[in-house]
Amino acid sequence: MKNSYSLLKLIILPVIIVACSTPTESVDREAYINGTVTEIEESRILVEEDPAVNEPLEDGGKKIWLTISDETKLFKQDRSGSLRKINSSDIEPDVEVKGWVKGVVADSYPQQALAEQITVLN
Repeated sequence: MKNSYSLLKLIILPVIIVACSTPTESVDREAYINGTVTEIEESRILVEEDPAVNEPLEDGGKKIWLTISDETKLFKQDRSGSLRKINSSDIEPDVEVKGWVKGVVADSYPQQALAEQITVLN
């Protein structure tokens, strides 16, 4: 009986650890937007390619509200390109970021979407 219990612990414990762990791998595709955080509201940030451009069809005119959820991967990239996990409170106005979206993008101006990953560059 004792061996059965030990075997059960060896099987269940790794499953629990994997199921409860936070994803640490970054998204492996091109970012939806590269830009500057210009506003922060509760659980979302406004990212603008070029804050001086106010026309959506002009170069640099892309703007998007990215909603940060518990599932959003948040990283800071150092000069060597390495990523380290951060909290949403570490994202401040005027920092450069890359943003990846998850699901549909609302075609408003600025656009709106759920953030899959946000990486702070500076």
